[in-house]
Amino acid sequence: MVALGWLGHIEFSKQPIQPATEPDLFFYDVGVNFTSFRACERIQPYAEGSEEKEPGFEIRYLQSECNYFLARAMFMDSFCDRVRPVSVGMKDGSKFTPSFCKKQIFAPSGGLALIGAEKTLQPVDSGPGTFSTDLVWTSDSSGAESKMQMMRAVGYGDQKVRDFLLGGHPNSRPISSDYAPAAGDYSDYFYYLATAYESPDRAEFLRRVLASP
Repeated sequence: MVALGWLGHIEFSKQPIQPATEPDLFFYDVGVNFTSFRACERIQPYAEGSEEKEPGFEIRYLQSECNYFLARAMFMDSFCDRVRPVSVGMKDGSKFTPSFCKKQIFAPSGGLALIGAEKTLQPVDSGPGTFSTDLVWTSDSSGAESKMQMMRAVGYGDQKVRDFLLGGHPNSRPISSDYAPAAGDYSDYFYYLATAYESPDRAEFLRRVLASP
């Protein structure tokens, strides 16, 4: 009876977690790259995020992960309050907490290197024929093929990508009018939009993503 009661307690107290869907991963990529809190909030609350080998960080919620990297990118510890620890079975995520997140924001060494997103030098368009760099957060959790399908779903199809490839940006090149953009072209366009801060197309893309079902 004691054993059955203990097993029942374990089952009852088990924290819910579920595989992340394609939309979850896409909203994560948008949240991190576009520093959009609203995109992070569109992730299902129990979707599973990245895993680590580090004890206490072996598992985490994708939404918590999104808010964590958003907090670090924007140096705003208020986003850390939305970081929730989770431990499932033998996987321990108990150290991924709001307190940990807040300590990482201003850590002199850049903090514990967690898988999921990284700060890197990435090209930013500064007008035709020019090229500069800026530090941005990048991730590719949804993968190029999935990203292409999700971008198409919010109305950013082949013609948008063709216009981008012909637009005088660092990734532009001569293409035919019937060129069929590949998944990598969509990824290039996605990351361009993420860093084209003054572009109305960036704002429109984010609006469509957040308005999607």
